[in-house]
Amino acid sequence: MLTEKIKLNIKNHALKYKDKEVCGFLYFDKYKKEISTFPAINKSNRPNVHFSIDPVSYLEVNNLGDILAV
Repeated sequence: MLTEKIKLNIKNHALKYKDKEVCGFLYFDKYKKEISTFPAINKSNRPNVHFSIDPVSYLEVNNLGDILAV
């Protein structure tokens, strides 16, 4: 279940880049022991049409915990 905190994080990320497709991860943070969000960088050549997740973002979040959703 998505908490209000998670929903707010997703909404804020989307509003920050409202003219582009946004992307990110939900993951289980192995340090905080909770589900968290990780906003990713959209590396698409056409970011207003679709997204392509930056591989560095994937590696960063993977080091923080287990990825649950994109």
